[in-house]
Amino acid sequence: MRVNYLFIFLFVVLFYLTGGSRGIDVTQPILPYGVEPYSTSGTCEFNFYLLLDNDFSATFDGIRAMACSLSATATNPMHDSINCNNVTPIYVNSTHVYLIVYSTVEVDTYLDIYLSLSISKGMRVVELRDINKEKIQYTCQAPPTYNNWFVSGTETRLVNTSFQLSTNRFQNYITIDKVFTRPLPEGYFYSSEASIKLKFTYITPQVYLMDYQFDITSTDKIPTTLNIMATSGTFTTIENPLARLAYTSLDVDAIQIFNFDNLPYMGTVLYYRSQTKMFPSLNVDFTPYSLTDTAILYFKSKDQTQIKIQVNNKFDSYGPETKQASPTGPSLDVGYMATERFALTSIATRARISFYSDYLAEPFYWYYPYGVVLSGGNRGTNISFPIVLPDSPSAVFVHYGKPEPYTTPLVISTQTETNLPYLKGYTLSVLDETTSVLQLEMGDDSGVYYASVNTSTSVFYVKMSHLVLGSSKMGKYEIYVPFKTATAFSVGIMDFQLNLKVYNYHLMNSEFGTPLLDQNIRSRIQSIEFSPNVGVNVESNGVDLQLFIGLNHTDVERDIVFVRVYLNPNIPTQTIYGVYDEKTNIYQFSPIRLPQNLMSAFLNYSVFINEQEISSDILMGMFGKSAELYVENKGNFDMMFPHVISFTPPQTNVVANGETELGWSFDFSDSFGIDTMIVGIAGDFDIRGQNFTCNGKGDKSYTCKVTYNISQEMCRSQTYFINYIYTNDTLGNQGEYVRESATSLHPLFIYENSLSTYDIVLVCPTSADETAPTIEELVMTQIGFEPYPIIQAKFSARDETPGINDQYTPVCFLTAINNQIISAPAKQTTITGFVRYQCEFANVPYGFGPYAVLSIFGLADKHYNFAKVIPVFTAHGNYTNEIMITQPTNPYIKSASSLEISSKKLILYGHNLLDTVVHIISKHPDSETLVIPDISTGSSLVLLDITPAYEYIIQVNHNTNKIVSNTIVLKGPLPLPSSSDDSSGSSDSMSPSPSPTPTTTPVVKKCGSDCGAPQGYGKCVNGGCVCNSPHSGIDCKSVIDTTPVITPDPVKPFVNVTIPGTNSGQTPKFISFVYVVALRELDNTDTLINNYVFNSDKWILVEGGSSKNEQVTTVQYKYVIDNLFNTTIVSTVQVFEKETNVTFGNQQLFMNPSTIKFTFNITSYPFSKSTNSLQLVINAALQSTEKVACSYKEFVDDQGNSQYLKLQIEDRSLFGRFIKFGMIDGREQVVSNSLLDNIYGGKELSKSTSDQSYIGLNIPYYNKYALLDPDFSVLVEQNTARDQANSICTSESKKLTNAQLAGIIVGGAVFIFIVVGLVIYLYTRNSSSTIAMKLRKIAK
Repeated sequence: MRVNYLFIFLFVVLFYLTGGSRGIDVTQPILPYGVEPYSTSGTCEFNFYLLLDNDFSATFDGIRAMACSLSATATNPMHDSINCNNVTPIYVNSTHVYLIVYSTVEVDTYLDIYLSLSISKGMRVVELRDINKEKIQYTCQAPPTYNNWFVSGTETRLVNTSFQLSTNRFQNYITIDKVFTRPLPEGYFYSSEASIKLKFTYITPQVYLMDYQFDITSTDKIPTTLNIMATSGTFTTIENPLARLAYTSLDVDAIQIFNFDNLPYMGTVLYYRSQTKMFPSLNVDFTPYSLTDTAILYFKSKDQTQIKIQVNNKFDSYGPETKQASPTGPSLDVGYMATERFALTSIATRARISFYSDYLAEPFYWYYPYGVVLSGGNRGTNISFPIVLPDSPSAVFVHYGKPEPYTTPLVISTQTETNLPYLKGYTLSVLDETTSVLQLEMGDDSGVYYASVNTSTSVFYVKMSHLVLGSSKMGKYEIYVPFKTATAFSVGIMDFQLNLKVYNYHLMNSEFGTPLLDQNIRSRIQSIEFSPNVGVNVESNGVDLQLFIGLNHTDVERDIVFVRVYLNPNIPTQTIYGVYDEKTNIYQFSPIRLPQNLMSAFLNYSVFINEQEISSDILMGMFGKSAELYVENKGNFDMMFPHVISFTPPQTNVVANGETELGWSFDFSDSFGIDTMIVGIAGDFDIRGQNFTCNGKGDKSYTCKVTYNISQEMCRSQTYFINYIYTNDTLGNQGEYVRESATSLHPLFIYENSLSTYDIVLVCPTSADETAPTIEELVMTQIGFEPYPIIQAKFSARDETPGINDQYTPVCFLTAINNQIISAPAKQTTITGFVRYQCEFANVPYGFGPYAVLSIFGLADKHYNFAKVIPVFTAHGNYTNEIMITQPTNPYIKSASSLEISSKKLILYGHNLLDTVVHIISKHPDSETLVIPDISTGSSLVLLDITPAYEYIIQVNHNTNKIVSNTIVLKGPLPLPSSSDDSSGSSDSMSPSPSPTPTTTPVVKKCGSDCGAPQGYGKCVNGGCVCNSPHSGIDCKSVIDTTPVITPDPVKPFVNVTIPGTNSGQTPKFISFVYVVALRELDNTDTLINNYVFNSDKWILVEGGSSKNEQVTTVQYKYVIDNLFNTTIVSTVQVFEKETNVTFGNQQLFMNPSTIKFTFNITSYPFSKSTNSLQLVINAALQSTEKVACSYKEFVDDQGNSQYLKLQIEDRSLFGRFIKFGMIDGREQVVSNSLLDNIYGGKELSKSTSDQSYIGLNIPYYNKYALLDPDFSVLVEQNTARDQANSICTSESKKLTNAQLAGIIVGGAVFIFIVVGLVIYLYTRNSSSTIAMKLRKIAK
């Protein structure tokens, strides 16, 4: 169904501009793919939109009951009467009706079409005309009878990708004659063979995708060829691809089948060994994980399935049927208690659960210790947690998602209000290339609970925390969305009484003017091409691809385009947004990362235009080979993680100190190389247990031995078991097992059904105490209000025997409406007979609450009895553990886009930004102004065309109450004026020329030097020197040294640089290294809050992210910090062999040969406060083999967009460039870099023959990720270190300049000559020896 956007636009204009005027009847036929398909059995569907005056007082219900008929003037008078099937209202008000009419017509041409509508209140006859008042004409056409319909066909191929194997299907594309101009009806093509079913998909009027499915129930032999039949009776012959792939030679006797629970399914793995390295043709679709000497294939199903393998062109049963999935997983004993403010749910389960309340499908995934109130017993762990209810709810539903979906209603009261919520209006403000602010104004009598915004691809939830103005009964809500104004979306609103109002695409279009889905969206793509555009070989290295797409009618202000590539279910799907190049009118997508060892196959991908998907199947049919993404790998295919292949029976030993040792031994295997194995052991009562890590060191097999020591005082009789296993290999393939909660393939699939035999039953000599610790007191207060609330909870716990378990750290949780849950670990403050704890929620998100309840979980004694600290009910209707959070009211700037490159656009992010102006103080040139934002929302402000300056001091002022926000300082695009300029920044050289127009004359930034321009070394650009290769450095006076041997460490982000000397020792050897040291959290006074010093043994080499080609060597590492979010630092090191341009953010960076570039990607971090920041510390060092030398160090700012570190010894230097911006949560944002030598050693770091420095890359507060990009190179300097004023030299060198050295050398030579002459004279004047006579001759 194609939608004409011109019609939609004009319809909306007419609808709103006429204000309900009469006489507007507009018809728009619904034409799939932009053209009506050929008829099916002599009839066509004739469907259309219709906009009418509502002059017969129609209602929604009235139109649903409306009788309709159609008449027309047809070529055949027998067809004048058209069958009107149905009328569906989209939008109805007192003045207009917008509806869809469904009808069928016979093969003919129809003119003068009239629609008659009749309801109880009257009748209306409408002549169908388009937006230009032209009469609608419609032709229903039969497919042409044409025997020579077939033109060409592509080679048939099995539908196999690294994401899914469908070896019982194959495909190809056929091209038919141009006599066919419309889509053909279903059934037009069919297979000549009963054993093969044929479906086809329309691509263009002449191109179709043909999909052939083997009938696995057929007992007939599958033919080597088959005929594609057309209804005309003619056919063409194609090849069955299995006939040319030697499937008859496969050794099917080597297949092993493993079944295991994948709740609510049954998982099945096929092990297959074959020298031919081929997958068998099977009757079900599998996910491929490995094809080495052994193939590992996986699928899951709820039903018993008989595996069939194609042998001798027939599907024969192999092995027993797979097991039936369990009707239920581990049982959930669910209960609840409820009041008007919150409900308490209780569950007994042995599985990891997830849940969400009502229909707000954003599940909370359980993690220890959330909800734990009791451990042990056959039913598993008792979990109880609160759900905060909306005001006056009629009912609440709790949905448990894992291990098996389960829903329970919590009945609160009967429904008292049935009025539907409503959408009053919306705005969509585009901020940048990938993000917009969607504002919905919604209301309801009982209150808006939440809303969902739905595109054809995604769902976004609007919750109470997104309220920026008003109340739940009438308010404005805002969320960030990754689409722009050309995207169609629907809105569903639910109120507190669970009344639901849905605004579908058509209703949103008719009432608010949003676009409809474009059913012919594929036609907008004009070109597509991958680079490299031939088979991509991933046998030995991963590959980065680029994709280029050209669209027609491109509007970058309205359109957004992204691509997803589907590699394997075990690999997260990449989403890459396109960047539009105005010069070429092309969208560019990069990089698309293909990891090493993917399977040889065509990869599936999809292009999304305004959230509408076009699959690679369609694109390959439209554009042929340029749209193909084919991966070549003649070696081993490996997406499989390390898995357990054998166990050693567990052992129990009692050692001398009374401790009990529980031991397990696991044999892991991986076809490429094992990196890390984590084994978790837990008990019936000891539910937290302990995780143990083994390092596989890249071996293909490894035995991981685990010993769990239990002290006498913490011994409690119980069963200990394998609770968790995580593995990854050197390619980055990861697997995870969670006890009784597996939903996919995992490392224990071979043994899951027999795991209980590897449990250890621990019997302790004394009986356990079963009394949980008691809470003596609990006080909760709000101690901070702006810019974010700070909530503090203090409590005391007592347990006389056996005592508080200090290995179990309690965690406090605050719960608010809409499934909002935040946590804070408890810290012990004092221990005096009982333990005092304090939790501080230092970063309560804006909009959280305002009503919230406190729970405390994980407080246990040494026998694993858990204290139950959850909200409770009292007889008087009062509740403990409750708090009403006072929300921030002041405007607050959380972050801002960068102005350092350009001041054309500034985006401020924060909260309480409605009804504000921006106060800007500019420095150099100096000015002060109040600016009305060009775009103003509650969470973002956009200002355009800010006057260029060196620096800006920015505040947000509220228009009504005059409250001002915090202050931020941003660096601008102009350089700092030199000392010769007027200090006010008003000199002519630094200020825009006077002009009667508001256009600012561009100001040329000054550099600190001439950049070697007279010698052709470089030039000054935007305040920084841009050097011509091989020149480099701050002033382009240095030269790139291409002789260093650069060696990235194989296991950690440590790069060793060796600058060779000569064998004679005349030229010294230099050694340098660059290393990542630590991640530090700082508050806004630069006080250290947390310091994570990296352990070099815990870095993990990511082989899938490492590669090498003639241009660049790439090595990738990762490090996981043990914090609440498991923050991960991915460090990518690239060593460039040739000159290369790379892109970071919106900048092009030039890389010289022998340049080392680091890219740091840091995932979410649990900041203690939103005003805190992170600092990534890098150590750089340079050392010489010279015993006598001078060193020099400087850290400078070029007034452009970079800062530089130079470590110099004699004439060699290690030169580091630190860009002053990073990608923070996907947005370009200013970052700074700091010299940290005072913290890490001060003057002791600098010696005459060696020097080192510590640089801190300062990262502002963020939510999702931060991306940073420094680089280093070795330079040959024009001036040696001894020529620098502040250099450090060995005592022998006297620290003299070259001029001084020259004078000393010349003077010394003369002095020596005089002394030598005097010695000769005195020695020889009276001597007659031969030596004396020769010396006298020399003296003469």
